[in-house]
Amino acid sequence: MPAPMPSFAEALLGARFSDDPIVMLITVTHPAGETVRLARYPTDITSRGEVFKSSWFEVNLVNDDGNLPSSELSVPNVDNGAIGRMYFRQSEVPLMTLEVIALSHPDEPITD
Repeated sequence: MPAPMPSFAEALLGARFSDDPIVMLITVTHPAGETVRLARYPTDITSRGEVFKSSWFEVNLVNDDGNLPSSELSVPNVDNGAIGRMYFRQSEVPLMTLEVIALSHPDEPITD
């Protein structure tokens, strides 16, 4: 029996049959720094009162074995000095939330 498809993957596949663009949003939080919000879209996106900065990023599914899904996030052209000092040299890992929205309804995430 194949593993269930993550909800963000279903949303991305469903968008192929829609004229309404979809946008992936990433929120990165960590106790040692400020929250970073990124939108994979050519312009900034406001969703639920928060501004997500336009950025290119890749999200790759690491496992699909039926356990808690995990993924790998890659953000090119980021200031490694600032980001490195803020997140990667801390004892705690940052919390990252991936959401998918329809551009026509930015305040209603498609994914859980």
